Amino acid sequence: MQVPGDSGGRFSLCVVMMDNFILFLLSIFKISTINYGTSNYAFNSKSNAYNIL
Repeated sequence: MQVPGDSGGRFSLCVVMMDNFILFLLSIFKISTINYGTSNYAFNSKSNAYNIL
C-alpha cells in the first residue's frame, strides 16, 4: 500500500506492523480464552466425578 509523498514506503511499513500487531493480540486472546475454557471444563468434569462418587 503506497501513499503519495511517502518517503521510502514508511507509511506502508507502519500499516503492515499494525496489522501484525493486531493479529498478534488476537492470537494471544484466543489462546488465553482456549486455556480458560479447557481448565474450566477440566474443573467441571472433576466436580462431576465427585458428584457421582
